[in-house]
Amino acid sequence: MNSGQLHVVFGTGPAGMAVIEELLSHGENVRAVNRSGKAELPGDVEAVSGNATNVDDTRKICQDASVVYNCTNAPYHKW
Repeated sequence: MNSGQLHVVFGTGPAGMAVIEELLSHGENVRAVNRSGKAELPGDVEAVSGNATNVDDTRKICQDASVVYNCTNAPYHKW
């Protein structure tokens, strides 16, 4: 069942991939974002290059999104 909504997932590591898989299992439209724009993604997931710390990138990538998921890795090394 596709709601017609766009779900944007920042991060394609284990957490991001789990969210992506769950969204796909419900037939949702998914845009996956990471710095390279490359990842082994299932289905019709749109891969986009972007930096979540860059406001302009984030605004552009999230345009038309109904939901945004932050699955990026926290900068633990800076804490």
